[in-house]
Amino acid sequence: MGRSITSGSSATYDVVGLNRYSKLRSEIKDLDLCAKNDCAVVAIAFAAHKFGIFADYCSAYESAYIALRDAGRKDGHRTPMSITEAALDSLGLEFERMSTMYFSQMYPGNHKMLKNVTTHHPARFPEAFHPDYVLMFRTSSHILSVIDGHVVDWCAAKSKHVKSIYRITKKQ
Repeated sequence: MGRSITSGSSATYDVVGLNRYSKLRSEIKDLDLCAKNDCAVVAIAFAAHKFGIFADYCSAYESAYIALRDAGRKDGHRTPMSITEAALDSLGLEFERMSTMYFSQMYPGNHKMLKNVTTHHPARFPEAFHPDYVLMFRTSSHILSVIDGHVVDWCAAKSKHVKSIYRITKKQ
C-alpha cells in the first residue's frame, strides 16, 4: 500500500491514517456511545475492524465500547492497560509488548541511534513499521492504533513520545 505523506511545519505525517480516523469519527457521530476520552475505544475498534471481526467502523466502535465497559472502563476517564487487555481478550485479540528499540534499529542511517519512537515515525520511517502488523502505541496520556503502517488517529500529525508499543494479533 502506498503512503501519502505531507510535510507540516513540525513533522511529516501520514494523510491516509488521518483520513481513516476521520471516516470512523464520521460514521460514529450519531451513536449515543460517543464518549469523551474514548481513545482506547477507537484504538480497539480499528484493530478489531482490521482483523475482520466487524464489517464496519460503527459496529467495531460499539463492540469495543461495550467490551471496555464490561472490563471496567468508566466513561470519560482514562483507561488502564489492564482494562484494554481484558477488552481485547473478550474480542478474540491478544497483544504482545514490543521494545521501541526493535523499531528504531530499523530506521535508516544515523536515525538508528534515536532512542525514542514518536507518533509520526511510521510516516517518516515506513520501512520500520511492517504493514502487516497491527500495533497500538501508548503515550503518557493516549493510546492509538497503527494499521497497515499508518497511524490512524488525530495525533498522526503530532510528535507524541511513544512509551509502549503492543503488537495485536487474533487469537488462534
